[in-house]
Amino acid sequence: MIAPLTVDSLRIDPQRLAADPALSVFVAANAGSGKTTTLVNRVARLLLTGVEPGAILCVTYTKAAAAEMQGRLFDQLGKWALMGDPELRRTLFDLDGRDPERIADTTLAAARRLFARALETPGGLKIQTLHALCEALLRRFPLEAGVSPRFEVLEDARARALSRQAREDLADAVLADPEGPVARAFNTLVATLDHARFESLLQQLEDRRGELLAWLDAIDEGTAPTPFDLTRADPARNEAALEADFLAGIDP
Repeated sequence: MIAPLTVDSLRIDPQRLAADPALSVFVAANAGSGKTTTLVNRVARLLLTGVEPGAILCVTYTKAAAAEMQGRLFDQLGKWALMGDPELRRTLFDLDGRDPERIADTTLAAARRLFARALETPGGLKIQTLHALCEALLRRFPLEAGVSPRFEVLEDARARALSRQAREDLADAVLADPEGPVARAFNTLVATLDHARFESLLQQLEDRRGELLAWLDAIDEGTAPTPFDLTRADPARNEAALEADFLAGIDP
């Protein structure tokens, strides 16, 4: 039986191993344990191998994480540009374990130029959020994605403002026609649900508005399934009979 390959068996610093760009690595670690440092070192090692800065893509989940990573990377490359030979040799040894005495002067010179290369990259280093990446893809291929080429991304603050306005408009519609179908549905829900559940329902309607609008269009076209179709209930039976059938199927 062959023993599994582990960090301990290799006697290699796990962060240095994870920063090796030649490996496909998944890192799971607690907050503050050095994940961002590992990613920065991984990018730095890619740059040292001659990869063009514009060919590297780093995707994070938050803008703060993207800014933090970019700041650390530029800080590291900036320090390399000003280091003397002995200090830079030790730094490169800490980065990838190469023998400090065998690092060529050309490698040191290349490391010092990385800061300028990164700054001169058209569009800058691609360290961005997942949302920004998706937006860039949509802007590049709007027709294939089925969106308007001039679409705008709704920021969180604007989305919250629109949500509040929509709920105020709903309340105004209820007051304007207290006996209408909207008011009857509104009053039924208010009487049935507590405030938290009612707000949750409105949020679901907002989140799934595309499906709701498609269903309303299907109603207008006469192709929407009825509640009886969806539940496979007999439309000829009254509510009491349907309720009795449902309750009969429940184990007391």
